Order: sequence, then C-alpha cells, then structure tokens
Amino acid sequence: MRRSLLILAALVLVALAFPATAANPPEFQIIVRNLDTTEKAGEANYVRNLPSGATWLDGDRITYRCAYTFLRWQGSLVGRVTFVRLAGYAQVNDRYMAEGLRRLDGTLNPPGTGQSPTTECPVPNIAYEPDESIGPLPVLVFSDGQTTLETRNYANIREVGPTTEFQIVSHAAGSACDRVGSDGLVKATAFECFTVLIYQGGLPIVAAYYDRISENIQLTANFTSPPPPLPPEPDPTPVTLDAGLSALTCIGGTTPLVAQADPLLVTC
Repeated sequence: MRRSLLILAALVLVALAFPATAANPPEFQIIVRNLDTTEKAGEANYVRNLPSGATWLDGDRITYRCAYTFLRWQGSLVGRVTFVRLAGYAQVNDRYMAEGLRRLDGTLNPPGTGQSPTTECPVPNIAYEPDESIGPLPVLVFSDGQTTLETRNYANIREVGPTTEFQIVSHAAGSACDRVGSDGLVKATAFECFTVLIYQGGLPIVAAYYDRISENIQLTANFTSPPPPLPPEPDPTPVTLDAGLSALTCIGGTTPLVAQADPLLVTC
C-alpha cells in the first residue's frame, strides 16, 4: 500500500512538472510565411474566449492554401476571417487550431474529418499587383452596435518580417463578398466584407478576408475608399474662325482679339 502511495505521489509530481497540453489551448495562431525567403510575414493570434463573451471557433486549414476561423456571439456565427494564399511561394499555416471542423460557410464536418475538400479554399479575387501606397495599419472591429466583440488590430501581429506590409484594399457588400471555390461554386456568402493584403518585398502574397455573416452585428474598419476616377475629358470640338477679328477667352478672364486673313479651323 505504501509503495502504491509513493508511486502515485511521484506521478503527481511529474504531472505538475510537465503539465499535459490542453486539447484546445486558450489561443491559436494563423501563420503566414514566405517560402522563397523563409521569412515569416507574421502570426495572427486568436483568443478563444474573449472578454466580450464572444469566441473564436476552429474552422480549418486546407493544405497550405487557406485557413479560416469563425467569430461566435450569443450562440450564432457572426463573423469569419479567411487567409488565402495569392502566390505559390506563400504558405498559410496554423498553430493549435483544430482542423477539419467546419466548411467555409460554418457547416460542421462529420466527426473524424481530417480536412475539408480543397475546393473550400476560396479563389483569390485580388489582382496580383505591387503595392503603390501603404496606409495605416489595418484595424477592424466586430461589434453589435454597443459592445465591441473583437478588434483585429494589425499592430498586434506577432513576428512581422522586415519587408512585411499590411493594407486594407477594399470594402464591399452583398454578392461582391461571395467566396467562390476552385470548382466555381459559391462556398460561403457574407453581408459585408473587407479585404486586407499582406505584402512582402512590395508584392502581395496573402489576402485576409474579414466577413460579416450576420445581420445582428456591425463590422467597421479604418479604411477610406479611394476617390472615384475623374470622368474622361470630352473630345475637342472643331471650330472655324472667320476671316477678320475673333475674340478668344483665356485663363484669367482676358479676351484678346486675334486677326487672320483667311478662315481658320481650330479645336477646343
């Protein structure tokens, strides 16, 4: 009996010295890496149980092409964040997120599913173009109008590589927020969405989609839509000046008289 007690006490001490890893740690990360340079673009941290009472839920990480997670509030899925690889040399990974739990629309997979079909990864809808100007670090806020459920502040991204930049590039609503898989089918929809691009060395490597998937919350961000393009200049109009004196209107309001011996065709 005494021997058994001693063995039990020893096991308790070992357990205290080396605590078991929780099946669902309190936080998980989505990690973006540039495989060409082995440089990490950054780690986005997600706290499962937020002070607001909202929770981040495990979604899936499909190969290294995309990863997504869901924001739950008062028992319903209200938000989704999806990281999608834009270039072949980028990698989207996760740490401590349970994989294979949900499809992109939030539907639960059958128990034991290792990974959702690769067609659940949305096809990027962002042009592969270098950045021209980088604005403030993105800040996106999920709220119900009174309570801030979660703030995604890119100032809090961990292990940001030296050539990494972040930029909100678009804000849309309705069908413009549809997430289409590689099979051409709409995998998920949203009421409203913002797109953040992650750049390295001036080139976009990953897009992060922030989707509002409930009418009961709000999603805001520090994004200012670019001004609409100026309308094209009208085509010049041919005008024939008669022989003799013609009055011209110049910048500044002056109206000089111009004389010509013969009719003159001009455009203005």
